[in-house]
Amino acid sequence: MSGLVKGESARCHTPTAFLQCGLGPMQGQAHHFVRYAPEQIEYGIKRYTNETRRLYGVIEKHLSEGREWLAAGQYTIADMANFSWVYMHDWAGTPCSACCILKAWLLFLGLNDMPGLSSFSDTDSM
Repeated sequence: MSGLVKGESARCHTPTAFLQCGLGPMQGQAHHFVRYAPEQIEYGIKRYTNETRRLYGVIEKHLSEGREWLAAGQYTIADMANFSWVYMHDWAGTPCSACCILKAWLLFLGLNDMPGLSSFSDTDSM
């Protein structure tokens, strides 16, 4: 990952905020209701898995517009941070099978030993 040109670092804020305010909390709740809640609460499961899938669709749309990366036209912290959540899609009960471009992005990052992702070497869950 090369350094960002002056002004480009601001472009990382939007996808990072998307993660912090959207994908992270929603997928975190999906994890809880799918895996850890002491009882199966159908409303919680549906609410958070559906919202997580919707947020995957937002990333899918962004990548489908000819973008290879989430921010600044290059691999940045925005890709690293969002990857770590999307990578766990099956664990959260939110498979991203309908998002072909998103799955290709996951596979590309996972197979190319991108900086910051060395602990995600098992691509079987993608």
